[in-house]
Amino acid sequence: MSVLNCGDLLRKAFCCCKSKQKATQNETILYQDGEDEPVYQNPNLGKLHEGVSFTVKGRTKKHCERFSINFIIENATRDVALHINPRLPQNYIVRNTKVRNAWGREEVASALPFSLRRGAAFSVQILFTDECYMISVNGYHFCKFYHRLPYESVQSLEVKGEIEDVTVERSEVQNYPERLPESVPQTVRLGRALREPTLPDAHTVGGNEDETDRVAVPNADTDEDKVITQWRVVKKANGDIEYEPKIVALNEIKLPYYGTIPRNSFQLGRVLKVEGRVRLLPQSFYINMQSGHNCWPHPVVALHLNPRFTKQSSGAIGRATVIRNSWIDGNWGQEERSDLETKFLPGKPFSLQIVHGEDSFKIYVNHQLLTEYKFRVSPSTIDTIYIQGDIKLFDVALEPYKSVSINEDIPGNPLYANNKIGWIQEGLSFLIRGQILPNGERFIVDFCTENASNDIALRLSAVISRNMIGRNTRTNGYWGTEEITSLMPFNLKPGSQFLLQILFTMDAVLIAVDGFHIAKYEHRLSFYDIRSIEIRGDVHDLHVDRKLVTDYPQRTGKSKHFVSISNRHADTGIYNSEDYEHYRKYTEEEEEEEEELESEELRPLSLPYYASFPRGFFELGYRMMIWGRVRSKPQSFRISLQSGHSIWPQPNVALVLEFHFYMNSQGETGEPMVLRNSFANGRWTGEIKSELSTGLRPNAEFRLHIVRGKNAFEIYLNDRPLMNYPYKVHPKCVDTMLVSGDLKLYDIEIEEGD
Repeated sequence: MSVLNCGDLLRKAFCCCKSKQKATQNETILYQDGEDEPVYQNPNLGKLHEGVSFTVKGRTKKHCERFSINFIIENATRDVALHINPRLPQNYIVRNTKVRNAWGREEVASALPFSLRRGAAFSVQILFTDECYMISVNGYHFCKFYHRLPYESVQSLEVKGEIEDVTVERSEVQNYPERLPESVPQTVRLGRALREPTLPDAHTVGGNEDETDRVAVPNADTDEDKVITQWRVVKKANGDIEYEPKIVALNEIKLPYYGTIPRNSFQLGRVLKVEGRVRLLPQSFYINMQSGHNCWPHPVVALHLNPRFTKQSSGAIGRATVIRNSWIDGNWGQEERSDLETKFLPGKPFSLQIVHGEDSFKIYVNHQLLTEYKFRVSPSTIDTIYIQGDIKLFDVALEPYKSVSINEDIPGNPLYANNKIGWIQEGLSFLIRGQILPNGERFIVDFCTENASNDIALRLSAVISRNMIGRNTRTNGYWGTEEITSLMPFNLKPGSQFLLQILFTMDAVLIAVDGFHIAKYEHRLSFYDIRSIEIRGDVHDLHVDRKLVTDYPQRTGKSKHFVSISNRHADTGIYNSEDYEHYRKYTEEEEEEEEELESEELRPLSLPYYASFPRGFFELGYRMMIWGRVRSKPQSFRISLQSGHSIWPQPNVALVLEFHFYMNSQGETGEPMVLRNSFANGRWTGEIKSELSTGLRPNAEFRLHIVRGKNAFEIYLNDRPLMNYPYKVHPKCVDTMLVSGDLKLYDIEIEEGD
């Protein structure tokens, strides 16, 4: 143990004092402004309240390093309520407060690029509000600084530093910021059909009337700002086909961007098109469709779209958290967020389309649907587009939306036609095999009636570029409401083969792609009136098989979604590695495609996942174990113990166990609602809902055990009892376990009881 004598202690104390003195000197130097004397001073600012604005204008000297604007409280220590300190060599602006001669925590962040230059004029506006100071630079809002001292106590203003020709204007304003010539909002380019002097009504701007200029000219009087966008088909290493824009831009549009459109011009059937390029190291960008271009008072924002980029373990930055929200009645609403694979790739161009749908904004990137957002504010209020963030912006335009309508006819003779398909009855299936052309865009399948108006009872319209199969009915010459949602993803791509199955039941038409049920379409016309089938479009090598079936869908053979388990002894479970080929290391390519797993040894099983076994095998005392992980943004997942794996007829279900997740008012996903039900004799027996303590949250790993007890299914979660579910259907009928939804499934085991 060392001992310090008096001399050591004195030397240590002296060094400590010198260190503190040096730190104080450094801090003083840090906040010096090059010249001690103020270049402007006002000791009597008058009474301050919300809406009071000070605009400081001047010119930086050619050798300027920094200057400062200080709002001072004239007390014993001359506290500085707001210190604004642009530092030109570092390209940032410091904001801070000094209380009792001690500086607080600096704030330097801003979404706005630094725009102050040596030897150049500048304008800095400071608006006083009850919540904060709002600061604009050269006509653009730069940042907020929340009050640390009461702003009503501010009495004087000092401006210091290497600047000249300084003037300060005090005013009371109704809106902020004060626009300069360079920050006045631009006019959004209108497509040819929408240009003045007339703006057609929404119903006259159809998807086929005007494809507007493909050469976009923001300034129609010059040829300098042209943006030319060409689309090319890109074939990826795995064979997938994508569309990629090639944008040639002579001039980049400066950010932040404010563009105006006539109020009530964003109508049904129109699209806001934004074209640009993602920066190499993006963090986020956002687009506001709002009312007015002021920052204060806060405008009503009908749509706030904000992709935020995250770097996954795979290294891909195209994955983004996409935020959607609205500002209404003085507050942001409930935020919607989704983790999505996007076409926003570093250094790559993009074409973003925001379409006015029937009841929502439909958002497309590179012609592929990204997400949609239900209207919370009438789109008719939108008159300003605000864009900011980590992109290069080339073009903003309001145009008619030329989508590939699923209702649009394909001209020419059908590739396949059969007007002798006989009577339609329940259980009748049409199995259509074919191949999409290498440059295929679309094909349609029509089930037609024979009447004076040539009604179409069902049109299936496959749009290849959007990987979508739409459904609709035409009655007396009018199309109904189209349906485009899908129960599970599928993959239509140019040059690929496909298997499309259409099954008629009493209530609806069931549609499957490549052996998986994707949609149910309830009848709008009686299927008894159907007389013919016609197929048109970009396909060839068609084969249509009409037959009555007893179950649906028709499987396409061996699939990673299905495993059949033989009746082996259960000493070590009832499976072996031949059944489950997921215990293996990733390849580099798979690591890029899969999300991060807790263990690199495991690869999730493909969902929906069917595990089947001989009927009667699930005996008394046996237990089923499901090992998985909740996804990061879950909505629900389900486990079904049932008889068979068909969708139709509806199999008997001894137990369907569903976990439904909901977001709270803070936007956080809490524990799920747990639902149980059974299906027998053609009906569901009655749903039971419970709020239980499960511990299941986003990204939570779990092991769920379902034990066949004497009178009930005994359900355990992570080795703790969760619930019992009395038998409604005898468990002897169970020969299939189906797992689907928002989870990563790692393993299923069936074990003998103790």
